[in-house]
Amino acid sequence: YIALFERDFSEALRLLAACQLERVPFLDGGFGVGSFVPKGFVEGLVHFWAGHLQEAYASLDSARWMLEVKAQENPGEAEGHYYVALAYAAMGWSDAAKAEISRSDKTPPAGAMATLFAQLGDRDSALPLLEQAVSEWRFMYLRLDPRWDSLRTDPRFQKLLAQTPAANSK
Repeated sequence: YIALFERDFSEALRLLAACQLERVPFLDGGFGVGSFVPKGFVEGLVHFWAGHLQEAYASLDSARWMLEVKAQENPGEAEGHYYVALAYAAMGWSDAAKAEISRSDKTPPAGAMATLFAQLGDRDSALPLLEQAVSEWRFMYLRLDPRWDSLRTDPRFQKLLAQTPAANSK
């Protein structure tokens, strides 16, 4: 994750390619540590954050069926539907992403929903959820994680950053 936080996407992709595992941990603020997802899903997201949309689409399209199967096998589990929705969002399938998230019996945590809406480019939905989630998260992710890059220029995001403990300790 250091390569991602430093926006060294080529290094993140190199490390992923060197990984022998088919499923890798996905450290997401909404569901915590320990969730393993197809490596192609993470590769697709790295391409998405790097702005390589064709490569993102190809990687996510090849990995999404594994995510869809898991979500179908566990229909009430929010996490599986969230990962499918996140893949759809990065592929540009906004309506499909929103439909997928509604299939779960439980709404994913606020941080996960903020991530999804940020990926969809919906700042007005993402920011209130992010404000709600910030009290539950480690603030370094807010400052460093590329999933929030689409929100960084928004004054509401800047205000949220200014309220974090790191900002107030200066």
